Amino acid sequence: MYPKLLIVLSLFLLSYIFNLIAQPQEWQFIGLENEPINSIAVNPFDNSIIYAGSGSNFSAGTYGKLFKSINYGQTWDTLLTGISVSQIAIHPKKPYIIYVALASTNLTVPGIIKSVNSGSNWFKADSGITLNFEISVGAVAPHPDSIDVVYAGTGGFFGGKVYKSINGGEFWKAYNPDVLCCNFEEIEFDPIDPSTIYVASNRLYRSTNDGKSWSLIKDWTDVASGIKIAIDYENNNILYAGLGNDRLLKSFDKGSSWSFADSGITHNNYHELFIDPNKNNKLYTVTSGGVSKTEDSGNLWFPINDGFSENIYFRTISISSSGKNLYC
Repeated sequence: MYPKLLIVLSLFLLSYIFNLIAQPQEWQFIGLENEPINSIAVNPFDNSIIYAGSGSNFSAGTYGKLFKSINYGQTWDTLLTGISVSQIAIHPKKPYIIYVALASTNLTVPGIIKSVNSGSNWFKADSGITLNFEISVGAVAPHPDSIDVVYAGTGGFFGGKVYKSINGGEFWKAYNPDVLCCNFEEIEFDPIDPSTIYVASNRLYRSTNDGKSWSLIKDWTDVASGIKIAIDYENNNILYAGLGNDRLLKSFDKGSSWSFADSGITHNNYHELFIDPNKNNKLYTVTSGGVSKTEDSGNLWFPINDGFSENIYFRTISISSSGKNLYC
């Protein structure tokens, strides 16, 4: 009996130690101090390559920049300056193709820029998109199965639109704003069936035919200031939605019905939400309160903020395709 008990205790101890090792270590500062980083993107095939983009600040008189690291963030090169980055989107299968969505500020011009050589050169790729002093490009998303098809979303005080390009951003065509409304910062492809696309403003829409037609899934205009979504890559019936200034929800039927899935989260203005690429029951989100993680598909969340300095503003998170490195 005692040898069996010893074996059980040993296995328990090994499991406990393994879980401790598997937990993320405390956060370590890796550079770009005083840069208000709005987006981080990791090369899906070479996790040592990271892109980060910052925003401009009119009151401080500072310009945003686009950065690149080829050594896991140990050192950074400045690729561009004089911009205000909203989002960086690396093509999931052709990572040398990169799109950057740019915000409108009193210092910078909005739009979309593109590189086809991993950031060595950039060119404007927003012809056909309505742009002015108050309209920003909030999201850009290249189709995972095409190098030519790209979607983008804009927003501003008077609303924005969803656009589609079928020639790699050379020209864009807008969807009818009566069909898709109004300020868009989120575009996601179904990981199992990329012909299904979700776009979000304060409302969540879905297309099941590569954007030919759209359906309104849910209208959260009365409670949400923007929506962040994540789709389970093993069961695409499961959706998660972080409602800005409200709650985090989960659906088991592609959005027909929703239930709360935010136990343990105290700050509810969701800036980012995604699923670990190697464990679909593990999710991360970032709010004004910091980074939170769940390991049981959203039943219970807990903060993972050890190592952050005080009095900082959390904006975005990203994870490497290996699942080993989390960036904030």
